[in-house]
Amino acid sequence: MYLAGIWVPDSEVLALADRVEEPTRYELTRAVRAEAVVIHLTIADRERLLRALGDPSTKELRELREVLERELGWRRRDRSGLTQLSAASVRARYARPLGIVCGECGCRSETGAGWIALLGHDPDDDAVTPEVIAFCPVCASREFRMTMKLAETYT
Repeated sequence: MYLAGIWVPDSEVLALADRVEEPTRYELTRAVRAEAVVIHLTIADRERLLRALGDPSTKELRELREVLERELGWRRRDRSGLTQLSAASVRARYARPLGIVCGECGCRSETGAGWIALLGHDPDDDAVTPEVIAFCPVCASREFRMTMKLAETYT
């Protein structure tokens, strides 16, 4: 199951559910039972998960903690939304030779299947060149209320 754009095995999701507060515990458990591929996480869910993660024992949970910590930092620095988030700064911090990086959660994809890309610019500064910002299916569905399409043929 994908949590904040990171694939986490169902067994790890259930173990995490045992440590997280309600209502996130219920949502995680329900999603695993329903064999969901992706779970929608509110900001409050993300903060509860971050508190419950502590010292993660697996690679997936460490990645999840890193993404949640990064998101929390972004929210604290910029309460006004994504306009201040520079795609160049995301690329500089998290770029890899191949693939794209989500401008919201920082997850990566080699294929970009199901991702969207939008032209972002600062409405208060016309001197700044607009940049393309990519969003993974999870973040696109959450941030823009778009229907997620996860399939190999959809790009």
